[in-house]
Amino acid sequence: VIIVIDALDECNPATRRQFLNAIESILRDSSSLVKIFVSSRDDQDIVYKLQEYPNLELSSDRNQDDIAKFVESETNSMIKSGAMLRYSTSKEELRQRIIEEVTKGAHGAERRGRFRWAALQLQALCDLSSDAAVRERIGRLPPTLEDLYRESLEKLDNYQAEADRKYARRIIGWLLCARRNSARTNFL
Repeated sequence: VIIVIDALDECNPATRRQFLNAIESILRDSSSLVKIFVSSRDDQDIVYKLQEYPNLELSSDRNQDDIAKFVESETNSMIKSGAMLRYSTSKEELRQRIIEEVTKGAHGAERRGRFRWAALQLQALCDLSSDAAVRERIGRLPPTLEDLYRESLEKLDNYQAEADRKYARRIIGWLLCARRNSARTNFL
């Protein structure tokens, strides 16, 4: 049996404690071979509870090459599909600046969510139609995921129609309260 637990550190403390006790019980009491893979940041309670078991520490600093490859690949794909820089007269220059600045920003971004930060920045750049707007955005990339999410919520407040704002807020409320993931089509 192989059990995979991703992002254990994101559980609330009570659930996490129960989970750690359950993992320990499974490993101690199982009569069969059981392998458990846990991914987590090195929060003190998790490190303490699992310290006697084999572990492998991965540093997010080690994934800088992966982030750079991701940013370059996504940027190229978005440009090729016409989602990014579709009306640009300086595609190559802006492509290089986007890759450089988003990669640099992702390395400086908060430790958690670097790939998500980069993906959201690239998506925001797709919404821009002029070279000047792209240059301006590249010069002031929001530094954290929280800043990016705040910016997205502020965009909702700028919708012209009140009905659209209410509709968008209702969807966000449903997503935040959902007990399971839903398909996009459930909201249409």
